[in-house]
Amino acid sequence: MLNWLCTLPWTNIGTIGAFLVALAAFIRPDIEPFLRGPKVTVALPKEFVFNHRMGVLWMAPWVDIRNEGGRAADIGEVSILFKNSDGDFIKITGDSYLTRTSGDPTYFPWTSLSLKPNASWLDRINFREALPAKDEEVFRQLISELGRFWDESILPMAHTSQPKREDLKRKTELRAKIQTFFNTHFHLQRGTYKVLVVLRDRQNLVLAREAYELTLFDGAIADIKERLDEYVERPTTFFDGSLLT
Repeated sequence: MLNWLCTLPWTNIGTIGAFLVALAAFIRPDIEPFLRGPKVTVALPKEFVFNHRMGVLWMAPWVDIRNEGGRAADIGEVSILFKNSDGDFIKITGDSYLTRTSGDPTYFPWTSLSLKPNASWLDRINFREALPAKDEEVFRQLISELGRFWDESILPMAHTSQPKREDLKRKTELRAKIQTFFNTHFHLQRGTYKVLVVLRDRQNLVLAREAYELTLFDGAIADIKERLDEYVERPTTFFDGSLLT
């Protein structure tokens, strides 16, 4: 190979060199974005609503996700972490999203989101605090009990002047169960929280994170606790234990 190069005229060598430089300049714009990889950003709105269902955190804020990199990004998990002044974390994970394109008001299960370069995604994600299997079973049983109580007692009571004695007993027992569950699972307290939104890929590697600060006051916490009785009294307020940040 060296002997062959030595026999080439210098003019040909110059031509080959110029060609290689031109080829590199031509390929570079395509290679450079590829090497950069995905560059994902995530943002929450300035205001969003906290919801809780019997003390379990549940919220559905708008989430703005963008891929400003040179390759597609596959987002496998979206989560929000709340860190209090003691360093304790509460994690809620996005398990579904509301698509605006179909016009269907139901949430669709979150599996993964693939974003091409320079693509963006803006929609509402339904976040919920995960429960151990035993607590999840109790939670679902309480929801079923509430539903039956509303159908069999609360709604028929609207057409009568006096509630039945058995309905009052049933209401007292149900309220006590809900209060116990709430006291066990409601973790929010007065103070300042660091709120961290995290995106992970399918291999559980962090793609993006964004930090916020949230301050909760005594009045807001007290309001949530005082409205607990409404779960049993009025079905329409069951999912309305909300707090505007």
